[in-house]
Amino acid sequence: MLDVRSLEDRISAEMEREGVLSLAVAITDAERLIYTRGFGTTGIAPGQMPVDALTLFRVGSTTKPLTAALVMCLIERGVLELDAPIRRYVPEVELGQEGLADQVTLRMLLSHRSGLPPAGEDIGFCGEDAMRRFALETIPRYELVAPPGKLYSYSNAGFNLIGYLVEAATGRSFEELMEGLLFAPLGMARTTFDPTIALTYPTALPHVPGDDGVPWPVHRFSSDRAGNPSGFAISSACDMARFARMLLRRGSFEDRRVLSEESVAEMGRPHTDLLTADDTRYGLGLFVRSYKSVRVLDHGGSIDTYNSRFSLAPDHGLAIVLLSNRPLTGGLVTLVNDLWDELLTFPEPESRGAPPDRSAWSGMTGAYLGPRCGLAEVEVSGDELTLTLNGVRVPLGCARPAVYTGIHPLTGRKVSVGFVEEADGPVEYAMVNGQVAKRYARDAVEVPVEVPSGYVGTYQGFDIIRVRIERDDLRIRSGWYDHEMGCVALSSSLFASDYGTLEFVTDAEGIVSGLVVWGQFRLDRATDSS
Repeated sequence: MLDVRSLEDRISAEMEREGVLSLAVAITDAERLIYTRGFGTTGIAPGQMPVDALTLFRVGSTTKPLTAALVMCLIERGVLELDAPIRRYVPEVELGQEGLADQVTLRMLLSHRSGLPPAGEDIGFCGEDAMRRFALETIPRYELVAPPGKLYSYSNAGFNLIGYLVEAATGRSFEELMEGLLFAPLGMARTTFDPTIALTYPTALPHVPGDDGVPWPVHRFSSDRAGNPSGFAISSACDMARFARMLLRRGSFEDRRVLSEESVAEMGRPHTDLLTADDTRYGLGLFVRSYKSVRVLDHGGSIDTYNSRFSLAPDHGLAIVLLSNRPLTGGLVTLVNDLWDELLTFPEPESRGAPPDRSAWSGMTGAYLGPRCGLAEVEVSGDELTLTLNGVRVPLGCARPAVYTGIHPLTGRKVSVGFVEEADGPVEYAMVNGQVAKRYARDAVEVPVEVPSGYVGTYQGFDIIRVRIERDDLRIRSGWYDHEMGCVALSSSLFASDYGTLEFVTDAEGIVSGLVVWGQFRLDRATDSS
């Protein structure tokens, strides 16, 4: 049973401790809202409004379940086919090299198996033809992470391509289709992709902490029409709870049917395996997880300084929506799971573990590098498989076939490594905590002996990363995590960490001006940093 007073006291205390100004929560069952509440104000400036469940937030990648639902609507109407090559609808699109687009289907795009990279850094496409220009000008320039259909690789670019595909197939704009087929039928009256509309309602504004820790507003509200399908929806806790109720009711909402039961089931069915110890899969626009043996469908999102969580326990008929204008840190990180602990009754935990296939170990050993997980070095040590993850050794045990797990000795957190087995030859791809890493010839890289002191400083963008040096070792602290991380030098400017890869950027005068994380996003160096 939900202890409302304790919940609200905890949220208020954590918001003050973590510098979060705006947060909204909604808990719903299949019929009605059980609990909803806004916390804080829409900003720090005088005259800002109290947050409530109708206050608008950017939801980031929680847009993806909405886009997937739109695609299922169009499939039901016979406009699209889930397993048809995308070239049927957009014959002009190329993916890296000739012929690859013939292998990619809508199902692959919706389940992140197209091989397209995460992307998300190419923003600023505006106008009616934004999605077409992104698909024809930017998509062909991407190098695929892996061959189409081979493995899970989270891709904003893939969802953005879906936006162009539905426009080409229907002759209508993506936003018009979302409004007509999803938002209006669900009564999501304030949900929009248009900032000029959103800002006519109370909207939580983006804020970042200053050097003194006090939040200050970001006087910028980013817009990228080409990115709308992957992460630019603006919504409220109440509106997202309406979408959740439709999914909990297997496609019906109040007196109308928005999706068929079959379509909702297909969205929540596992389509690809992240090769993690906890058996996380991805459906169509939704992660499929097990939380203490309860099936959970969810998605998170982050954009600018906003963060969102959208989580459903369909077998229990419950859903949680959490929206904030700052990254969830501290005790807010576990808030959704803690709510599930109060709301659900859990079955006996399933037994875990499997006997290892030692005959496959020789093909698994070696180094793997991933932009989101850093450097993973796998070797056989005695009678066990071991992982050295960004310089820290983690003994591994077999969790299930081709998936191994261990406990990180510094953080106490579980680490998993899954190996994408090949028909012949050694493994080329490993999934480290669900993130893709490719076999990497580290011996060919000249590693610097001394880390330049000019790298020390604070770097700001979608996250804040503070960099320092201790005994010639580079160490970082992110606003998203509660612990400091060590780094492994891969070159004079490129480093690997548990955060992912980080590359320092210098200007024409040789002054460090920024930091590129994950091979994608640039953080600018703060002018007054320490």
